[in-house]
Amino acid sequence: QQIFSTNEAPSVKLEKTDRRYAWMKKLLARKQAFWDVFPSSWDVTSLLCTSFCKITKAHLAETLDSQRDSLDVANLLKAFHCTLDFE
Repeated sequence: QQIFSTNEAPSVKLEKTDRRYAWMKKLLARKQAFWDVFPSSWDVTSLLCTSFCKITKAHLAETLDSQRDSLDVANLLKAFHCTLDFE
């Protein structure tokens, strides 16, 4: 949460949506060896992804709210496509 919660301009936060998703994918891949330590019933990767998505949703909603009157459509579409690709 602290990594992506910066004092940057809202438009910059929206532009970096792809980096946010790339970071999560890398984290999951890097820690692959550790997932087997946990019982499969815990479904740790799903819990991490769910938490990540909730935080991302809150950050993006805040960013979009702050840009309501001056939203750059190109950045919005890029973020939208990155989100679809991540799903």
